[in-house]
Amino acid sequence: MSEQEELFLRSSEQQRAILDSVGTAIITIDQNQVIRFVNTEAEAVWEYSRDELIGKTIHRLMPTSYRDAHDRGFHKRSGESFTDLGNQYRQIEGQRKSGEVFPIELRFTAVSIGDEVFVTAAARDISDRQKMHEQLERQHQQIAELNQQLQRERDYLMEEVQGEGAMEGIIGQSNEIKQLMSQVNAVARTNANVLILGESGVGKELVARAIHEQSDRQQHPLIKVNCGSIPKELFESEFFGHIKGAFTGATRDREGRFEIAHQGSIFLDEVGETPSELQVKLLRVIEEQEFERVGDNVTRRVDVRVIAATNRELQQEMKAGRFREDLFYRLGVFPITVPPLRDRNDDVIELARHFARTCSSQLNVAAAELTPDGEKALTSYKWPGNVRELKNVIERALILSDGKPLSAELFELLGVRSEAAIARLPEEERTEIENALRKHHGVIKQTASELGLSRQALYRRLEKHDIDPRQFTSPNSP
Repeated sequence: MSEQEELFLRSSEQQRAILDSVGTAIITIDQNQVIRFVNTEAEAVWEYSRDELIGKTIHRLMPTSYRDAHDRGFHKRSGESFTDLGNQYRQIEGQRKSGEVFPIELRFTAVSIGDEVFVTAAARDISDRQKMHEQLERQHQQIAELNQQLQRERDYLMEEVQGEGAMEGIIGQSNEIKQLMSQVNAVARTNANVLILGESGVGKELVARAIHEQSDRQQHPLIKVNCGSIPKELFESEFFGHIKGAFTGATRDREGRFEIAHQGSIFLDEVGETPSELQVKLLRVIEEQEFERVGDNVTRRVDVRVIAATNRELQQEMKAGRFREDLFYRLGVFPITVPPLRDRNDDVIELARHFARTCSSQLNVAAAELTPDGEKALTSYKWPGNVRELKNVIERALILSDGKPLSAELFELLGVRSEAAIARLPEEERTEIENALRKHHGVIKQTASELGLSRQALYRRLEKHDIDPRQFTSPNSP
């Protein structure tokens, strides 16, 4: 062997040693796509030995689905000059000996030696990088979905706060309330649907909130739907949402209340007002936990507990054909009846004191205590409007009292009268109205304000007692 040949051999061996030491897979092919060189990293990446690759075509290292596109590009290039490849970059897929397809990043260079052209590719397995990228994409998507959910819940809660005001808990120590809370505690631990029955104003929503807050779903939202306030044509969209273009005014996709309540609870207040044509769809989402948005054919699944409430006699509604029997029994797996305030007289004073404390700050008026005769007046009244009426009376009393104790006289002025007082009412009411008219010289607005009545209510009483307010008008009155 000549000295020149020996130097060339040592040089080639040194180059191979250098190429084997780098952390990049290096493969050289000729114009016939035959592999002429692979380094150690290429063997590791593709899981082939040198002997299994040298002399074979590059097709061995790529998925079958990619080979035709590769051949077209290579043959097109072979008719031109390979030397203008420069240092081009590609991201494609390789295939290991095991058959696993994986992403690779390639950089090509070409060199001419005599009449032959050799293309060398420096390749990196970017599987880990792609997995990390996909994981980050999933995390970004999850964060975006969580942000959307939080936005929806925030918007919903803002509606609730604006529409309902701050909610109080269930107040009272009467036997009726203790029995009610015993039922709430028993059913809250289950996933049973609950139907809350009771007159208007008894606090059915508070019972629904108590059930949700003591359940395993308490970390997720309790979504309220007032079935009595939704226009008939918007019921389905409100319950199940809609897609963009589903109807006039549907300018974007919108989730319905059931979708927002996923993993939480939904409170269907005044459920007896649900239109008959929507009741079958409501039954389906309760039984199967699935639905479609308006205008969409994609079935969506949810995990929602249903708590419903009504002040209607649903059994009579069923007999009249206005409420589905199967829906009634699905809603009423566990019925709870909330007693009216007149049946739990022991709670009146505790409730009144609670409202006197909380409402003063809400109304920005001075707090006031109840006098003994004021408490007696409240407990002797039968409260046809239930807890809601009691709260309203306390609010009005706080406004009128200017911080003075809330007395029986003030409550009587607001219409809170005992049964004995009601028995004497006709003549006393006439006298009270006439005195107020005389004091205000027959001016209806001022007289009504004095009596704590609306002008329409005062006119009805004037007609009832055949009183002509003009007889009290002073010549100098406005």
